[in-house]
Amino acid sequence: MVFGTFFDADVNQTDNMLGRKIEQADFQKISDAWVEYCDVEGIKIPPPALKELAKRVKACGAHGGKPKLELKNMKLDAKHVKNLLKVLAVNPLISKVALDGNNIPDKTLEVLVRLLQGQLNLVKVGNCFDISSKHD
Repeated sequence: MVFGTFFDADVNQTDNMLGRKIEQADFQKISDAWVEYCDVEGIKIPPPALKELAKRVKACGAHGGKPKLELKNMKLDAKHVKNLLKVLAVNPLISKVALDGNNIPDKTLEVLVRLLQGQLNLVKVGNCFDISSKHD
C-alpha cells in the first residue's frame, strides 16, 4: 500500500517542510486508507476531521500541496490516531500532524513523533533505496 513520489523530489533544506509536496491522488489515498482502517474497527472519524481531509486533498491541485494535517480540536482519540499511524508508517508523505486539543495519550503521541522524525531522517539522507551502480 505504499504510494507516492516521496523520494523523487529534490529536498530544499531551507523550507520548513523540507521542500516536500504531496500529490492530490496520494493525499486522497491516505485519506481513504485512514477512513477504511477506522471503519474496519467500527470507529467513525468525526465530521470536522473528514472536512479537513477533503480540504487538504482539494488544496493540492495540479502542483501538489503541503504535506500536513491540521487535526486540532477534532475530538480524536487514541484509536483514531493508531489507525492514522498505520497509514503514515507505510506512506511517508505527511511531515506535519497537528493534534492539539484532542483526547490522545502521551504514549500515542510519542509514537507519532518517532514515526515523523524517522521519516524526516530519510528525507535528509536522500533516497536510501537507490541501488543503482553509481554506488559501486
